[in-house]
Amino acid sequence: MLVRRINREIKRIDPRYQPLFEVNETKMELCIKNLIVVIQLHDYPFRSPKIFIDGIPYSQFLQNMFMAESFKKLYINLTNRCCCVCSSFACTDNWNACNTINHIIEEIEKFIHLKKKLMIMITIKNIQQKYNIPDEISIQSFLFE
Repeated sequence: MLVRRINREIKRIDPRYQPLFEVNETKMELCIKNLIVVIQLHDYPFRSPKIFIDGIPYSQFLQNMFMAESFKKLYINLTNRCCCVCSSFACTDNWNACNTINHIIEEIEKFIHLKKKLMIMITIKNIQQKYNIPDEISIQSFLFE
């Protein structure tokens, strides 16, 4: 039954993320935005799979992404959430058997996109400070809206 579900999910994966290597009942490796994502499928779908990004556990990957204080503040302002791990599949409370491998891929993409957006926002803020550009001139709204 598990093998059928995994095979069905593999067929539904966006062609950009087709598995890189052999997929079996216990492990799947994908390439997402130049990152190697390993999804260990023990007890899947009833428990969240263990996810590794470039060899780093997913929860640690998220924590590392937002370690800088400037990232944390912008993340909170942007999402109204205080913890990126608590709003992801890295927190087992957010997992249920209806979630699929596609949901994991979409979430990873979302966090990678969010990280890039936050990096741009921090760069803009640094430029504004360096060149004494007043806050009333909103470069961010010009770029993101």
